[in-house]
Amino acid sequence: MNKKGFTLVEMLGVVTILAIISIIVIPMVINQIRNRQTQINKAVIETISAASEEYKNKNKKLFYGQINSCIKISNLVDSDLLDSTIYDYDELGVDLKDAYVLTKSYNKEASISLSCSPIFNTYNNGTAIYFNPEIGNVCSNPVSRTGVKSGCMKWYVFNDDDNSSTVSVILDHNTTPVIGASDINSTLANDISSWFVDIRSTARLITADEIAKITGADEVLEWDSTKTYISTIPTIGTNISGFYFDGANGSDETWKSMVATAKGASKYAWLYDYTYCLDGSNYKGCNIADTKNDYTISTFENVYIQGYWTSTSVTGEMSKTWKVDMYGSLIAGENDQIFKNGIRPVIEIPKSSIK
Repeated sequence: MNKKGFTLVEMLGVVTILAIISIIVIPMVINQIRNRQTQINKAVIETISAASEEYKNKNKKLFYGQINSCIKISNLVDSDLLDSTIYDYDELGVDLKDAYVLTKSYNKEASISLSCSPIFNTYNNGTAIYFNPEIGNVCSNPVSRTGVKSGCMKWYVFNDDDNSSTVSVILDHNTTPVIGASDINSTLANDISSWFVDIRSTARLITADEIAKITGADEVLEWDSTKTYISTIPTIGTNISGFYFDGANGSDETWKSMVATAKGASKYAWLYDYTYCLDGSNYKGCNIADTKNDYTISTFENVYIQGYWTSTSVTGEMSKTWKVDMYGSLIAGENDQIFKNGIRPVIEIPKSSIK
């Protein structure tokens, strides 16, 4: 029996046809597999995202003040919002046991990664926050008057950034109105003694350099408290003197004329508001009392409150400490001068407590 096989030409034809088919079909199959995997990955991410949203709803306080949220997937498993079998899924390119789900609050878009840093709301300088340091929480109906040390009080935000989970705030009045520089630490400790321990541990005075940053003096004047102090030389080069919040320079009358006579007239009024001020018959920058009699202190007759102390000593002047005065300026104050100053505390507030 004669058997006839394929000729070489026929075999080449078959191979060619198969090659053409493979060129067309294989990419289609691969794309279908990839599309299928993409859909599966998307479904897995959506499942994780939904679990994270539920986690945030159950733990809202943890996420107040955040623009995005970073949650470990293991937390979702531990909270029974995801099954532990999720760890077996390895198509996302990361070990889900160590991964985070990042969700942006404004569009609910989620992504998975091995590292994640939350971004927080940023508060402008001078933003008012009502906070009770005794309970460590925001409040309403604040009491804002020199001498008030407890309860719901008004605070102002300064030098905030979106990488911080806390915000620095300065009280809008002096808790103690009249002390010398040598009594700063003991007086502050006494003023905050009833505060919630976590808040009390952050209490301090503002620094001169923080004030320079708020007012822009650190850039415009290159003001830096480590520079040598020379009172008769303007802030320049390696020497410094004081500076005025609104940028005035010159004689006393020049900068006094720039002082706000009404609340809010100065961009930085909140930095020197609610301090006792004496300027002849005018009480500028205080906006809390009409006459000095509102602050009569029998044991300090003829002693006037000019402002409040910072925590920064004056470089090269052992007898001086930087202070904020009633005219909206940072000046070097004599530690034992008759015109004494007050305590105006600064604390750190968790952004998670600000609703």
